[in-house]
Amino acid sequence: MVKLVLSMDSNIILYGFISRFYVELNYGFIEADDGNCYFFFHDKKQYKTSEEAKAAHKFRAGDRVAFQAEYDEKGRTKACNVKFIQNEKRDKLIKEAEESNTLKGYLKKIDDDYFVKHINTYIFIPVKISEWETNLESIYQDRIDDLVLFELRNIKKPHSLYATLTDRLLKKEYALLEEQKFLKEPVYVRINGGNVGGYFCEFLDSQIKCYCKFIDEQDKAKNGNFPKGEIIAVFVKHISAERLMITTSFNA
Repeated sequence: MVKLVLSMDSNIILYGFISRFYVELNYGFIEADDGNCYFFFHDKKQYKTSEEAKAAHKFRAGDRVAFQAEYDEKGRTKACNVKFIQNEKRDKLIKEAEESNTLKGYLKKIDDDYFVKHINTYIFIPVKISEWETNLESIYQDRIDDLVLFELRNIKKPHSLYATLTDRLLKKEYALLEEQKFLKEPVYVRINGGNVGGYFCEFLDSQIKCYCKFIDEQDKAKNGNFPKGEIIAVFVKHISAERLMITTSFNA
């Protein structure tokens, strides 16, 4: 794409789409129709009341926007007065994922964060790397700018979409615990603490955490008096590839 020379007439309305947006930091980048890329900051202080802030549009990657351009204090161009129009790109991305959730994109690294740039919409989708994952250098660092396959997650919450690579590698402990859950075999954990609902534990010889939940008052009366440091047998009830915390119980 040929980039156009920017006119700094602040009355000119420009158009583009947000390629990526950092929710926690309230800033993002707009790929404009004129071929340029513009930084913008979404200043929440502009809202006079909390109700006005809640009602305001929450910017996300894929948003079609209108804006004006100006110079910042360092003489760099940036977007201001950014107005949301629609988000056809995100709708297209989600529709594609609903039809077949094995998508293609280019793996990108910006600062310390990984993204996939979707091959059809050019949206940058943040990649979530699970604590279960291993071989991170070969799966991520060695493949920057390579075409990869990914799955789109959190489709039911479009404002919180993220991606996971289809060929990511999980630690062997994950497969073992999945098998023990399927076979309903007991595993042994050490109690680190607890609350009224159960115990916080960790698996022996590992840093993997679990929460052992009492299923009812009878279960609590029977198993609710173990001291910290006690080793107990539990059964895996729920395990997710996205986080290390596992739910267990005393009953298969």
